[in-house]
Amino acid sequence: MTLDTGSTTVSKGGVTDVFSNIVYRNSDLPQRKYQAIEMFGRYRPLNRWTWNAAWTVQLKNEGNFEGEATNQPGVSSPLGEFPEAFNEERHYPVGRLFSFQRHAVRVWSTYGFDLGRFGSVDVAGFLNVDSALTYSLRAGSQPLSAIQRALVRGYASQPASQTIYFGPRGSEDFTGYSQFDLAVSYRIPVFRSARPWVKLEIYNASNNDTLVTWNTTVRADPASPFDNLGLPTGYIKGPQFGRAQGNGNYLPPRTFQMAFGVRF
Repeated sequence: MTLDTGSTTVSKGGVTDVFSNIVYRNSDLPQRKYQAIEMFGRYRPLNRWTWNAAWTVQLKNEGNFEGEATNQPGVSSPLGEFPEAFNEERHYPVGRLFSFQRHAVRVWSTYGFDLGRFGSVDVAGFLNVDSALTYSLRAGSQPLSAIQRALVRGYASQPASQTIYFGPRGSEDFTGYSQFDLAVSYRIPVFRSARPWVKLEIYNASNNDTLVTWNTTVRADPASPFDNLGLPTGYIKGPQFGRAQGNGNYLPPRTFQMAFGVRF
């Protein structure tokens, strides 16, 4: 939305109003850059014992546009809107995206025990180690400054609020974590190819209760210096900043799952 896109007068039910035109077009303004190294390995010390490992190192996962969110495959952004009053530094800065994670390591191993006519047992362990995700220092639903209101006066439809950043995108880190899962399965031949089986899975076997994300609410500090748009450059942490907001901020607790069936 810019002054060049103009406006349209709409009349309905006896009510007439003027709205700014919004044009969606291809643009080079949104940026997302990704570079990573992935390494895989497999080792088999015995016929019944295998080790596997995968390691992803993100070298770059940055931009000025997330582009998607949970259950929202396409998300708009303030890029290109009200360019007189919105700028890159305060409204769509470049930096680490939410999915940035420097290291992600996966190591898993399986071992099979042959019990002869009593069947077989397979034991598997899975270890994942994850670096911290990122978050930004930003405040939503902020009013426009007097300078901004003057700059957008020529628009038929004007923004009611804005989200402003206090630093690069993804400037802060949550907490990294590790988790170990275990699975044991048992099967026994009973008749020809019929083999009943039972499987027990334990997720987060050590019951790691690390706080991996938390409340990141901040608000603008009116006592801090102002930028050229009349916006405060400092922030104040909210009363819940750094605290959990719910169970989803922690690793899922130790979980047991069991399944059984018959293979023919």
